[in-house]
Amino acid sequence: MDSITTSVLDIRLLASNDEKFIEGMNNLIDKEGDSACQAFFKLFTDLELPPYTARKNWFNIVDHREALVTFLGRDVNLVTVLTDYLSSSCHYFRNPKIIEFDTFEKVLKDSRHDNLTGLNNRGGFWEILKGHLAQAKRHNTELTILFLDVDNFKLFNDTYGHQAGDKALVAVADVIRQESRTDDVSLRYGGEEFVIIMPNTGERSALVLAERIRKNIEGLVVEVDGVERSVTISGGIASYPNDAKNAHTLLNKADKALYRSKKMGKNNISVFAEEKQRGYPRSKLIRPVRIKKIGLDATPPIHGASKNICMEGMLFETAYHIDVGSNIEVSIPVLNTNPLFLIGSVVRVDSEKKGKYDIGMAISFKEMEKAARDEISSFLTSGQTGIKVNPRGLATRKGANMLEM
Repeated sequence: MDSITTSVLDIRLLASNDEKFIEGMNNLIDKEGDSACQAFFKLFTDLELPPYTARKNWFNIVDHREALVTFLGRDVNLVTVLTDYLSSSCHYFRNPKIIEFDTFEKVLKDSRHDNLTGLNNRGGFWEILKGHLAQAKRHNTELTILFLDVDNFKLFNDTYGHQAGDKALVAVADVIRQESRTDDVSLRYGGEEFVIIMPNTGERSALVLAERIRKNIEGLVVEVDGVERSVTISGGIASYPNDAKNAHTLLNKADKALYRSKKMGKNNISVFAEEKQRGYPRSKLIRPVRIKKIGLDATPPIHGASKNICMEGMLFETAYHIDVGSNIEVSIPVLNTNPLFLIGSVVRVDSEKKGKYDIGMAISFKEMEKAARDEISSFLTSGQTGIKVNPRGLATRKGANMLEM
């Protein structure tokens, strides 16, 4: 259930009467726009109305209620007003059926709930994705989806049986549920496929989460007839607005990224890159590089070889795996000058051949600027330059007075 629908339901449950509910709905419409009206009709009538039509009918219903109250001289329940309006005024209903809301909610939940894993199922996927996409467009925020597929699942099923396969799916779903954040929507898309919808999330943050899920699933143990078996997953990531502007294209591109992960040897996460317009051209650069992790978990430097570079990032190869999200410093020898130092974070890890990893690094100019400032400051205050910094922050040569400057 998306956030706007949840808000409508909360207003209904907390309102002491219909007047309070209408007041709460009008406030929500002011905040969220016509999608609040859409959520109302979907929740209370299961009608899927276009935004403008939903808004128009909401205010018509409010007017219809006032007319009925005036004509009958007594209060009229909003559900009665809603049924009369939809049946008599606009003829959306021809043979309406009255059902208790709790019963309807149970039926709705069962229709969108995967009984095996406890996650959402595919039934409400498009509605949820389109709802979050509409919010991202309205508030100018990012939205990312992660498409996951259990590796070699058919072989696992055929070898160990369907009960073992079900145990593996439940274990995978548990990891996805535990690692997903509060605003994320996790669901079983079908068979061994899972999707996570991540509002307010760009591809870099999504990649960090995806890698954490992948590693945790890689460490899973599924017991089959007293023998411990393991499973792995592959995943693909696509983001709005960089990769796609609509729901179907977004999922399609996440699926293409997933397919790339499978081709790369499985147990991988890939970000959609095909036909992606880059801000800067990449240049081939073959140089030995020295890589050092930055932070509390810093490790001794390792070595590798660069492949290409642009203003946004660099691709290098190394025999060592570096976790996505790691902050690193890379030094590259350039002709006869001092090495070029780059600071950034790991955004992609591919294993193209055994024992070798392609590491995608996004350059952080903000961190490089900070490092440069710190180095210059240390240099100026070290006494090695013949320059000292006076209390007012002005650099002077040793033995010189201010007039000489």
